[in-house]
Amino acid sequence: MTEGPGNALRRSAVIRFRFELRPLTEVEPWSDTPVNWFALTEGRYAIDVGGTQVLHWVDYYVARLWEDVLTLLPSAMEPVPDDLTVLLAHEPPDGWLSACSDADQDAITAALWCGGHVLDLSYLTEPPRLRFWRTTDANGDLTTIAGARPVTVSTDEFVAAVGDLHDELMDAMRDRIAESAAADHRDRAARVRRAQADRPVTDWASVRRGAGTLLATRSAQ
Repeated sequence: MTEGPGNALRRSAVIRFRFELRPLTEVEPWSDTPVNWFALTEGRYAIDVGGTQVLHWVDYYVARLWEDVLTLLPSAMEPVPDDLTVLLAHEPPDGWLSACSDADQDAITAALWCGGHVLDLSYLTEPPRLRFWRTTDANGDLTTIAGARPVTVSTDEFVAAVGDLHDELMDAMRDRIAESAAADHRDRAARVRRAQADRPVTDWASVRRGAGTLLATRSAQ
């Protein structure tokens, strides 16, 4: 596995979205097109907060974590009123929506709002339900990450960690795209030599017999 850039470029020391990318030689292609950005992010990732691993290593495409964190970010950055943090802190394992009556639109709205603070890990088997929310009060501007137990960091640290994930992945992918494209170019550049050297082995006797059959069919029409 290839890890992201070193600590010198990292802005957050408290929370970290960790990832490692598989060597290009081990990445399974999705199609005949070798350069597929999402596929090239095959690897594994985890989330560390204050020395606690709130998401243990997941073997999957790092692009999925990156996309879902960015999707979550706008909701996570909206300060939550004090009286509503309890809804996020005590959310049931399967979310609030299952507790809603179809006729209670306000309850559905509240449940969906709460769900918007959950990092999407639904593609995993028995995933943790990680909620992210921001509060601004006398205690400061804080972001809470709640999984098995809540962990609180400064909002600046959280935003910096998201920036670290983005920058590190973009830097790593820039090199991988270039390397993958270069390998594809070398393969395509060699095709003319392979085509020139290739010679078909035709079974002329079989072709003649088949041609006779085909031509006889045409004559009969």
